[in-house]
Amino acid sequence: MSLDPSKATRGFISDQGPDGERITETFTCCHCNVIVALDPREPPAICMPCFKRVCEKCHADGRCMPFERKLERFEKRVNEQVSRGVFLRSIGLE
Repeated sequence: MSLDPSKATRGFISDQGPDGERITETFTCCHCNVIVALDPREPPAICMPCFKRVCEKCHADGRCMPFERKLERFEKRVNEQVSRGVFLRSIGLE
């Protein structure tokens, strides 16, 4: 079984209102990991360098920085700090 990455970031919100149930399609922004409700009247914002759906805030920012790359950079910084002993001291464990 293969997982289609375009479907892995999709979902739905079910709202119960006075007019009954309303179901809205959602997606997860590739750059900041926020969940965005799709407006059926407007196409979603697309990051042109990575061709992924992004929220309006990330689209307006104009930089292509996928969330996974941000996590990798953070992990690298933490590992560098751990190797120097800075991280453990900063959280009071050394």
